[in-house]
Amino acid sequence: LSFVLSAMTLASVAFDGARFNETLYTWMVVGGLKMEIGFLVDGLHNPIRLCVQDIYYVVKSERRSGAGSLLFNTVEAELKRRGSFRWIVAEKVHMDGGDFFARHGFTHIERSYWKMV
Repeated sequence: LSFVLSAMTLASVAFDGARFNETLYTWMVVGGLKMEIGFLVDGLHNPIRLCVQDIYYVVKSERRSGAGSLLFNTVEAELKRRGSFRWIVAEKVHMDGGDFFARHGFTHIERSYWKMV
């Protein structure tokens, strides 16, 4: 049943242009800004089964408590369950997470730069 539903979803996305954008839960609401954790399946991301994660945050008082590891382990388990095979994370220059990522099996692959024009 799981394979059949996955195949039907893939066919809908690949051939009919369908999208799957599901919110798992709302993390925080600040004024009119709503931050959600969820999954997106569209024609660009699904064929390569890629997850790009750029925003993650653990409150300072909870750092070194295992909360970040719990978050990453949970996301990794869900990505595996959904058939993803590549997970890319980014970090901000002022918040070096290299040691954390290395402990969780990530490999440092690039450095990027940007400029306001």
